[in-house]
Amino acid sequence: MKLLAEIYWRGADEPGGHHRLAWGVGAKRKLNSNFAIHAAVGTSLREDYRGGPRLRAYAGFKWEFAAPWSKRP
Repeated sequence: MKLLAEIYWRGADEPGGHHRLAWGVGAKRKLNSNFAIHAAVGTSLREDYRGGPRLRAYAGFKWEFAAPWSKRP
């Protein structure tokens, strides 16, 4: 299992809008050689959550595969 952490900044989408500064922490687990799952949760680092979420959560998977015509060593 791998632990994940991020801090990110994003400029405002509209002139005069708020910039986003947020963080997240999560984990990734490889279930076999081609498949992994991951999830994270985080929030805005700005006062009163300006420009960012109160809570940000995501989950997903990663599936690695080769083209049927390619040969694996």
